[in-house]
Amino acid sequence: MNKFTVAILTLALAGAGTAAYACGGPGGPDMAKKHEKMLDRLDDRLDLTDAQEDQVEALFAAAHKKHQAIHDETHKAIAGILTQEQLQKFEQMHEERMDKKHRGQKDKAAGDDTPR
Repeated sequence: MNKFTVAILTLALAGAGTAAYACGGPGGPDMAKKHEKMLDRLDDRLDLTDAQEDQVEALFAAAHKKHQAIHDETHKAIAGILTQEQLQKFEQMHEERMDKKHRGQKDKAAGDDTPR
């Protein structure tokens, strides 16, 4: 791959990580859709070969696994420094965020894109 392609892929992966963080955590159907859109955009602009598309998909999958591991590790590290009372609140906050995230995904599937 040439330097320009590597730079574009790096930016795309950075954008994927930022998007995952903004959505309240890594993964999920939204992330898969975002990866698909990014791959389509790269293919449209760079006319990727089938082999390059496969390589980009593999990069997205690897980045997702790394991001999930970092997310899990960070969650455990935070939990490890909290008091029992703080830990209960922290876990409740996490549950609420996940509930909100899943509610948002259901709303999007139903056609409601109203920000929450």
